[in-house]
Amino acid sequence: TSINELPEGRVIDGNGKTITRTNATAALFGTVAGEVKNLTLAGNFTATASQGDAPFAGVLAGGKISGCTNNMSIVFDKADHAYVAGIAKKMTGGTIEDCVNNGTINVKLNNAKGQKNVAIGGIVGQIDGDGNDILVKNCLNTNSITFAPVIASTDDGSPACGVGGIVGWMRRAKSFTLENCDNKGNVTYSAENVTSTDGSATFPICVGGIVGVGSTGKSVNDKMVIDDLDNGINVTISDCDNEGTVYNCGVVNTTNKASGKRAFTGGLAGFLLGQAGNHAEISSCTNTGAVYTYDLSGEGASTAPFPSSVAGGLVGFGG
Repeated sequence: TSINELPEGRVIDGNGKTITRTNATAALFGTVAGEVKNLTLAGNFTATASQGDAPFAGVLAGGKISGCTNNMSIVFDKADHAYVAGIAKKMTGGTIEDCVNNGTINVKLNNAKGQKNVAIGGIVGQIDGDGNDILVKNCLNTNSITFAPVIASTDDGSPACGVGGIVGWMRRAKSFTLENCDNKGNVTYSAENVTSTDGSATFPICVGGIVGVGSTGKSVNDKMVIDDLDNGINVTISDCDNEGTVYNCGVVNTTNKASGKRAFTGGLAGFLLGQAGNHAEISSCTNTGAVYTYDLSGEGASTAPFPSSVAGGLVGFGG
């Protein structure tokens, strides 16, 4: 049975045991401010929350998940936002360390106006650490991650879409550190024959072997504020390796020049930004997986100043 909250100071030690959950529909822990360690989950997981879920935690709120393994297959097919992952749906602070996802992740949204915010990752769906330091270390995804939205022909405008082997979307943190994290599964975005007519379709579809989309900064009074960091680095990806094939595949006929649909695809990261003098640093990383990028056509496909579809062996779009 799901537990709503694990408060700060409380520790769940699985002692190497496995909990098998048959037809689970919600995370084992809704919010983790304490610590969960040395636990394996098995069975199958069909998330029923309107915005997705993950087997271990709905939100990691400053706590720690370590030495945990997910063997559950994960399915989500609601018509709303999608935050889905193998370990934690969202992370607002804390540490995930020595964790493994062995379960397949399959997400299919059926929304007449296109998907909304999407963050899908082998370990974490969305990191939204407003002003906090975030650490994901020694983690591994071994299985396929597939996002195949069913989108009507009127609009595919999504506010943000990030699909990654380790993290789908990371934003609004003082610093992100991804260290010694590996992906061995294929990472796929697949949407066919979509016609974009809405001017809101300006946000990119980002797919990466390790990170889908990453940008830093925190919000204060609804405005982005960037901290001055001693070393000038606020996104660090080190000793991370991708072996999976990265597919950012679809066909869009962009009929509105204002749309300027963009797709960024990379062996490590689809879209990666440091901001305001702080930087993203990648070191001692490798990609051996093939990278396939989006196919865009139509009069709005090359709207300046943004390229419509770019791919890189390491990073699709960075700055």
